Amino acid sequence: MRQEINGLKDKLSGEIKIAAIPTVLGMVAQLTTPFRARHQDVRFRVVSCTSSDVLGLLENLEVDAGLTYIENEPIGKVRTIPLYNESYRLLTSPDGMFGDRDQVTWKEVGEVPLCLLTPDMQNRRIIDRALRSVGAEATPTLTSNSLLVLYTHVKTGRWASVMPAKLAETLGLSDTVRSIPIVDPVVNYSIGLVVPQRDPMTPLIARWCRPPAKSRRRCSSRKSITVIPAQRLCRCCWRCALLRASKDDGPQLGRASFEARCARASG
Repeated sequence: MRQEINGLKDKLSGEIKIAAIPTVLGMVAQLTTPFRARHQDVRFRVVSCTSSDVLGLLENLEVDAGLTYIENEPIGKVRTIPLYNESYRLLTSPDGMFGDRDQVTWKEVGEVPLCLLTPDMQNRRIIDRALRSVGAEATPTLTSNSLLVLYTHVKTGRWASVMPAKLAETLGLSDTVRSIPIVDPVVNYSIGLVVPQRDPMTPLIARWCRPPAKSRRRCSSRKSITVIPAQRLCRCCWRCALLRASKDDGPQLGRASFEARCARASG
């Protein structure tokens, strides 16, 4: 009888609505798939929009959660769970400008005719800011609010673009495209999960933001912090769970930055 009651308590159903900026769409499956495996009556709806629209939809309670930048532009009164750091790559053909390099500087990127996101996208504003910091200016020959449009142009071998490293890995590079790290300076921005400041949280969202019980037990000896009311999470356990879920995919979730945070949390 007790097992049946516990089973009913653990059974979740309903829909989780997520608003995500375009540059994080490639990693959404690593958040939804493990949860759906444990709660098969849960459905997800994912929409892509600008970072400002993510916050607007959250404020109007039109979505349950967002995936966006959390340390760049103001995000208002929302709860945040950091996920990974976004870094940047020059995507170009092997015989294109700087296409034979192991790394390029932002100053050099400013010399390349680029196809970029439109200025209403925060990713574009980050790129513009990085270029201005070294006295360069973006001169896009094509702009779009679709990363797919940009990538298909880069694949022709006649265009170049700047994209997040994680997204470049997710898209899958062909022989006609190289992904070259951009340095001097190295630019990183934190991507995270944001949820409304609502007390109490709905059971569905509270459970989604909580690590599995097995992860909590495994990390129980580590320092914990309050992330949401009435719920104490290990500083690293949810991120560790994401790492385990993606261990076969290589460093797609910023594994090095995750492991560094976990080390700091356990130290």
